[in-house]
Amino acid sequence: LLEALSTTARFCSVVDACDEFAHNLSDQMNMLREAENLDRLATNFRTIPQVSFPRPRPALCSDDVLVEDYIDGIRIREFLQTHQPSPAIRTELAKIGVNAICKMIFHDNFLHGDLHPGNLLVTKDLKICLLDAGIVVELKP
Repeated sequence: LLEALSTTARFCSVVDACDEFAHNLSDQMNMLREAENLDRLATNFRTIPQVSFPRPRPALCSDDVLVEDYIDGIRIREFLQTHQPSPAIRTELAKIGVNAICKMIFHDNFLHGDLHPGNLLVTKDLKICLLDAGIVVELKP
């Protein structure tokens, strides 16, 4: 009905957007799929020591439960506010993040789809750990 009444809604395809949202929400709620995503991301980054992902514990996981290793780090926003890192450290963390995103897009074609400050930890050795891989994106040719 909305698409019949609004050219903007037709252009944006509200129905398709709602279908995609429902699909993504369903995927994000599947903890076994998230465990698989974390494993795949960790494999893709196995030669990049500055980036890590929590390791799932498959024997303890189910569709509804995800158990993963504890990562000793703090959220990046909190790190920037409380530690007030030097410009050199800020630049290094930014480079790690940009390089990770470029690798996911251009090399791996497997992109963490929920990157925001709450899902980025800075570890004590100034590495980045990406959390919550419930949403991932693969571009189709």
